[in-house]
Formats: sequence, C-alpha cells, structure tokens
Amino acid sequence: MTTMELTYAFDLNRTIASQTTVALQGKWIVWYLKAFLMGQIGGAVSGLWTLAGSSNGATAGMDATERWNAGTFDSSLIVRAAAGVAHSWVVLNNGDWYCCIDYAAANDYTFEVYFSKTAFNGGSPSTTARPTSATEFGFATQQFIASSLAASKVHGRLATNGTFEILVSTDGLGKAPFILKFFSLANTKTGEAHNGWGYVGYDVANGVYSLTGSAGPLCDNSKIKGRDKDNTFSVTNAGLPMYYENTSTRVFASTQLGTTDATDGNYPDLPIYLYIAQGGYRSLRGRVQDTYWAPESTPQTTVEPAGGPYVSTVVGNMWIPWSTSTAPQF
Repeated sequence: MTTMELTYAFDLNRTIASQTTVALQGKWIVWYLKAFLMGQIGGAVSGLWTLAGSSNGATAGMDATERWNAGTFDSSLIVRAAAGVAHSWVVLNNGDWYCCIDYAAANDYTFEVYFSKTAFNGGSPSTTARPTSATEFGFATQQFIASSLAASKVHGRLATNGTFEILVSTDGLGKAPFILKFFSLANTKTGEAHNGWGYVGYDVANGVYSLTGSAGPLCDNSKIKGRDKDNTFSVTNAGLPMYYENTSTRVFASTQLGTTDATDGNYPDLPIYLYIAQGGYRSLRGRVQDTYWAPESTPQTTVEPAGGPYVSTVVGNMWIPWSTSTAPQF
C-alpha cells in the first residue's frame, strides 16, 4: 500500500457551479484553477500560490491586483478570446515557481498554461497579450472539457510544498479526461537546478494517466514538460516503467501483476521515474512522489485500502493520493 511523502489538502468531487453552457463551464474551470491554488475555494491553507498579475479583459497589469474576484465566480471577468484580442489571464507565484493561465483560445473549452522558475514580466503585458518569461515552458491550445455540454466535476489536490494536481471528470464516464499537474521530483541528482515539471493532457477515450491513451505519460511524452538541469532549454519526458524479461521480450511489469500481491495480499504499486531522451540530452531526472504505476487490471477509481480510510485511488494506470474519507465520483 502507498505511503505518502507529502501532506495534501483535497477538494474532491466538486460539481462545476455553472453548467448551463460549455462557455460557462469553461469560464468556471479557468476561474477555479486560480481560486483553488490561492485558497479562495476548497479550503487549502498551506502551500498556497499568490497573485502576481492578472487581466479580466478590461484592465490588466503585473501589479498583484485581483481582477477575477477572490472567492466568488463572476463570468464577466473571465473573458475568452484569441491572442491579440482582449482576454483574461492570470499569473501566480508560490515563492519558487510561477504559473501563467491564459484564456487565449478559439474555443471555450481550450486554454493555455505556462510555468517558469523566473518571473513572468517580459513582453508588454496587457489585456491582449499575456506576460512572458525567458525560461517558461508550457502547453498551448489545450482542451480541458468536452466540446459539447456534459455534467462534470473537478478534483483538486494541493501539497504543502505548492505542488498540485487538478482533474476534471465527466459524470458517468468512469475516468478523468483532463489533468493539470505541477510537481517536483525526489531522488534528483547533484547539480539539478530546475526541479519543476508540468503535466497537462486531455483524453476522453482513455482518460489521463493511461498507458495507452493520448494523454498518457508514456504514450505522448509531450504531455510532461520541464527544463534541463541548468534551466537553459525546454525538455519533454516520460514516466519510465518497470520491465521484466519474458522469453526475450520485454513487457511492462504493471501489465503482468495481479490486482493483489500474492505475498501480502495488498495492491501492488511500482515507483515512477522521469527519463528524458531528447536529441543528445538523456537523463534520469528523479522519482515522482506519491504516484505509482498500478496493475493494468485494476479498475479505475479503485481505492486503497478498500475499507478505508483511503490513501489513494486508481486513475488511468496509476495510483494517486486521495482523501481519507471521500470515494471518487467519476
């Protein structure tokens, strides 16, 4: 059974407050991303991000001014428009890292998100253009909800060190099609100067964290991004699986394990390491904390221990941290 290394605040199974149109769903989720990380909704009190700058489509500035409303959703302040046209963006800071959420998009269900170890203050921040950072990495034109109206929920997790994970699920689908995650690694090497990583993906058919889906950490390594150890260039990477040899053929260990281990009867979990193979840059950067490969036969939303209090649940083909008393509703 998974033993957690970090301490988390959870905001799980929250029904999207405005669901009469896709446009309102999209605006509310974009607002929620900011509000949850700042502790304005969901109840988190540690590891919070603070406001560095914002635009509501009418006024903008890197002046720490709240233009999206602190604890109350106002759809008129979350404006979606193409880059170059007045729209909403926000920049958050947790003391070590910056996150820019930009609602520059052609569709209500897409957005952009960028991370950086240095401040977002480049360019000419305005209502029509987000601020930039020379060391940013991120995800452009990223879908985060269904293009046609469907009842959905959000599931937020914020660690006391500021790392976070936010899932969006579609009711009755049994999986989470969207993830926005920012995290650091354990077991890094000497000389590591950039231990910050983003994982963003959307996949209705398989859900996130799947070995086989387009938003999986193995199948499409453009979904996990960061920088090289010196923070000089952007890299993409994948979660390294465990293999075993079977008549000279290597197969994923997670596809062969039973749902429970024959020795102790517990659910197996396998550690995940991030490995980069990009041109001549090859590096095992470190281990993902509190997230493990699950046996492929384990159904999604399985919880451990089964009788509670819960420690983790299965999303895709991974165990992720979960609240002790809240069963997942996907």
